[in-house]
Amino acid sequence: MLKSLYKELQKELLVAHRKSYAVHWKKNLEKNKAKLMYTKLQLIKSRKPTGEVEAQIKALESGKIEYPPLKTEGVRELVDSDNDIANLKNVITYLRNQRVYNELLERYSPGLTMSQEDNVRKTANMVGLAVPEN
Repeated sequence: MLKSLYKELQKELLVAHRKSYAVHWKKNLEKNKAKLMYTKLQLIKSRKPTGEVEAQIKALESGKIEYPPLKTEGVRELVDSDNDIANLKNVITYLRNQRVYNELLERYSPGLTMSQEDNVRKTANMVGLAVPEN
């Protein structure tokens, strides 16, 4: 029973971990690209090889996210130390329901997760106007 609870809890935490990491990764994408471009320019100025930095830039531009591993020590301690199985079931149920709630919120209220620029563009499009491009 505890083993199945541990697996379910770890699965839900892994899903939440991946989603939050993906959001933060996308948020920091432009900043990381700019840093790598600056590093590349500095290497070019100092006449050093730029192959490693170019590979990192290509990896960022490919859009493939490399997720860091989930730290399971806290989960293991929670399962081992807590004898209240109902509490663990409640935690798993809460995490699952919270994930489903957020997915439904994103699906049926897309304006909440849109950037301000996209929101303005879609609103202008609804009334028959177009936002000029830069």
